[in-house]
Amino acid sequence: MQNPKKQTTDESRDSSIKAYAIASQVGLGIVLPLAGGGVLGWYLDSHVFQNTVPIATLIGLLLGLIAGVYGFIRLISLLS
Repeated sequence: MQNPKKQTTDESRDSSIKAYAIASQVGLGIVLPLAGGGVLGWYLDSHVFQNTVPIATLIGLLLGLIAGVYGFIRLISLLS
């Protein structure tokens, strides 16, 4: 027979780990697409569209933000 107190502690630890995993997934799911879009836009501005306003960087940041928010909404809908 298992100790009920130990089972409660294990369940509490598991839920804490799940909460940290979800929080890190949300944070990385927004930051990484945003950074990726910004870097890709910066690369296009500096190597393809030379001597122009940083329009590709702004578009990349906007698309990265949209992708991050979309991923966040998908994650939340899967959890509920």
